[in-house]
Amino acid sequence: MPDAGYATRPLAPESWQPYADLVDRHHRRKGVAARALEGAMPLIAEAGCGTVGACPEELTGQKTSAGFLWGGTLSLFERAGFAPHRKIGKHRWIVRRNIERTLQ
Repeated sequence: MPDAGYATRPLAPESWQPYADLVDRHHRRKGVAARALEGAMPLIAEAGCGTVGACPEELTGQKTSAGFLWGGTLSLFERAGFAPHRKIGKHRWIVRRNIERTLQ
């Protein structure tokens, strides 16, 4: 099979997306996802990222099982400095935050 170059091409450092912030049901509502997101930002900055994006769920006016919040909540990302960019579903948003590269 020919090499498509995936192993040799560097990943584009200008855009990152934290996918699922799955928290065990016994540890939910204790700030675990917020701490994980907070801890990830300096690591992403060291890697030279320009933009971090996510697709969280907006909870305003609705009840949702915590098990369905795999992408986090809009309020979680807003508290972490992300800005809503575009609504992509009834309650789902794309949010973005620009991260300045830090020198190691």
